[in-house]
Amino acid sequence: MRERAIFASVALAFAALACGGTAPKPETASSSTGEKAGSPAKDSETASTEAASSKDSAPAKGDSSSAPASAPESTGRSAKDLLLKPGVLYVFSWNASEPHDVAEKHCKQTAKDDPKKMSECMSAASKKVEQDSFAFQQEGEGNYWWLTVKRKGSSLVTLHKIGFDVEKDAADKVTLKPKGPDKGTKPMGGIPRELVVEVEGESSIAIKDPKLGRLVYEAKLGLMGEK
Repeated sequence: MRERAIFASVALAFAALACGGTAPKPETASSSTGEKAGSPAKDSETASTEAASSKDSAPAKGDSSSAPASAPESTGRSAKDLLLKPGVLYVFSWNASEPHDVAEKHCKQTAKDDPKKMSECMSAASKKVEQDSFAFQQEGEGNYWWLTVKRKGSSLVTLHKIGFDVEKDAADKVTLKPKGPDKGTKPMGGIPRELVVEVEGESSIAIKDPKLGRLVYEAKLGLMGEK
């Protein structure tokens, strides 16, 4: 009996080993960490590569694509050339002239916050400073004319037509020396000795009046016939 019991115990032990096999090795902490996150050395190498790539993609300081656009080139035309452009009539601009600024300051003080009074004040001031238009023409070689033109209905009447010589010619200013007689329909009483005209490109001119201050005239095409 005792031998049978020992034999049965040994048989059961072998059966257990045959069914279960070898037990799995426990997972180490180092192997688990390695699978979930990259090694420090690998992470450092990746960061260095990304930084270098970002630096290479940034525009260089001398790169023309990032530089501001250059200023437009000058036309190279003098003030006289611009002033004598054919077919241009210079029309007085109330809003751009000095008397407008003076009137606006005065009207704000008198009208206070009343829009109607402000409008009436500015309208009355503009009528006191109404100016005729100008034209500057060339007829032949060295023959220049300064015309003062007034609109009457659909017609333009030449009030003054005075010859002039060009005394000084610069990039933005031309000095004219008028010479009589006045050949207009309403001859001027006293012809000025000198007329300084500021030429603001092809868009406008400015003349300083001794009483009214700086007067601006805008260039209008198609109102005067070309000479």
